[in-house]
Amino acid sequence: MIQSYTMKNKLGIEVTILKLGAIIHQIKTPDRQGKFENIIHGFETQEAYLNNTAYFGAIIGRTAGRIKGGTYCLDNKTYHMPALDRGNGLHGGEKGFHTKIWSVKASDQQVILSHISPDGDQGFPCCVEARVTYTLNDDNELIIDYKAQTDKRTLLNMTNHAYFNLNPKETVLNMNLMINSDQFLALGPDSIPTGELIDVQDTPFDFRVQKKIGRDLHLPHQQLLNAGGYDHPWLLKDDHKVVISDDLTGRRVEMTSDQPCVVLYSYNFPLEGHKKHQGLAIEFQKEPDSLNHDHFNTCVLKPGQIYR
Repeated sequence: MIQSYTMKNKLGIEVTILKLGAIIHQIKTPDRQGKFENIIHGFETQEAYLNNTAYFGAIIGRTAGRIKGGTYCLDNKTYHMPALDRGNGLHGGEKGFHTKIWSVKASDQQVILSHISPDGDQGFPCCVEARVTYTLNDDNELIIDYKAQTDKRTLLNMTNHAYFNLNPKETVLNMNLMINSDQFLALGPDSIPTGELIDVQDTPFDFRVQKKIGRDLHLPHQQLLNAGGYDHPWLLKDDHKVVISDDLTGRRVEMTSDQPCVVLYSYNFPLEGHKKHQGLAIEFQKEPDSLNHDHFNTCVLKPGQIYR
């Protein structure tokens, strides 16, 4: 049986974390009538996460997103990671952080998970010591604090891959979304960033004013066609804010991060038995495939540096 840890605050909100993958399994919150439901889409049973190819709720590492060809060059040496998605590296490899059994220290409102990734793990150089702390406070905040260090230069770009749905009986198409972003990264047909920055103005990617996720999702825009929907990095500005809300249930979640971009995935290719667009993955991170684009934020972690 997979071990789980449930935090609860004084208002009754519950957050359940799994030792496997440091996964957010459930966040139970009330609607406007006081009815508590889980607003995280994933598997019903904890054992199902042993084959978590959708990365439901998991901590992603060493690197979030895709790396073109699963290949990159660091310090004049070429490295290869498992090619999982159309020949590209994806979310840290087949046995990335989402598959690991993390060490845990837990209390009523905090779960601290740690993992040591050895040199060569999934094709990445050097040893990385990673720690993720989940804290649920009485102000209805869930804080995710990442910390890591390495013994030599390597890549690190962690995120959480929870899929949110504020009205679990429906898809997310009627859920409202606001993103404080003027630009997003163009993707090629392989969902790898091309390096081009596109202004959101007059595109389906403009969420600067709140709108329904499904309003423009099916427009014949080439970027939507390339990814089968939204699966793009938005460059964040000012307060780095993303807000989701649901008119029917009255639920609202406001998210901020110190990371420069957020990838939003509208669950365009669901697992068998799951509905299309049944969740919205919200992944704060540095730009995917950043080592292959000089104008992206670097994801190189140096010895002596603390990744935070």
